[in-house]
Amino acid sequence: MIRKFSQSDFSLGICLVLLLGLCLGCVGSKSYSKHTEEAVDKIIKEDPLFKEFDKLCSEVPLPDDFSLLGKKGLYNIKGILYYYSSDTKPSKVKEHFTNHFYKRGWKTRRSKSTSPGDDFTDGRLIVGVQYSADYADYTLYCGLLKKIDKQDTWNER
Repeated sequence: MIRKFSQSDFSLGICLVLLLGLCLGCVGSKSYSKHTEEAVDKIIKEDPLFKEFDKLCSEVPLPDDFSLLGKKGLYNIKGILYYYSSDTKPSKVKEHFTNHFYKRGWKTRRSKSTSPGDDFTDGRLIVGVQYSADYADYTLYCGLLKKIDKQDTWNER
């Protein structure tokens, strides 16, 4: 027996598909959560190294319209990622951070990330800036500088 679907069955189906899509969009739209941020805050309080990373990233002046979306701990490589929204053009953000770190004597290199960005180091710590990152307009990474390959070149201004 073949059942014919009524207009109300069709409308209900469309509503369910839209609702499911909306729910999946909400769940998948962020790579961080309140739970993640609480875990990061806890390790910042307990671990002196993560406290240093948080202090470093907190003291970096941000462009005026940067708004913090969240943060995530990167425990395997010792660092913290901060996610920001902003309407500032990437070229202006790049200029802002480059000027800030060069004035402090930090060196720079092109980020090895898949997103466009730059890494800045003082020889021990590293701050990475991504100019178009997943889940946010910009990310700021603060952590320990890993061993540099011989091919890596750090530039001084």
